[in-house]
Amino acid sequence: MRPLRTAHLTYDVVDKAASPLGEVMLRRYTADTGETGYEIRLGGNFLMATHGDSSERAMARLAHDMLGARDGVRVLIGGLGVSSTLREALELPGVTDVRVVEICEKSRRMEPPVVR
Repeated sequence: MRPLRTAHLTYDVVDKAASPLGEVMLRRYTADTGETGYEIRLGGNFLMATHGDSSERAMARLAHDMLGARDGVRVLIGGLGVSSTLREALELPGVTDVRVVEICEKSRRMEPPVVR
């Protein structure tokens, strides 16, 4: 059996802000493989990253499927995060309006430049 190799990551802090739940920090990572992405930490703990976003995207599809096929669907997303849920919601049929609510003002401006 071959040993599992994990990529070495280096991080740069892009921005940080105080929130009612603790410090929110946006970090950009670069792997020794050349892959780059973003990570969000809350109160010093990992919250989410631009890689491995399948659960965030699935959550948008599941909520949409529960509504059934219809036009004029309005979506409210709690927290932009790394934009995965937003990107998925914007691609769903019948969605005409998407709103995102953030817990702190600065968080909206420090999100990864994935969706603008």
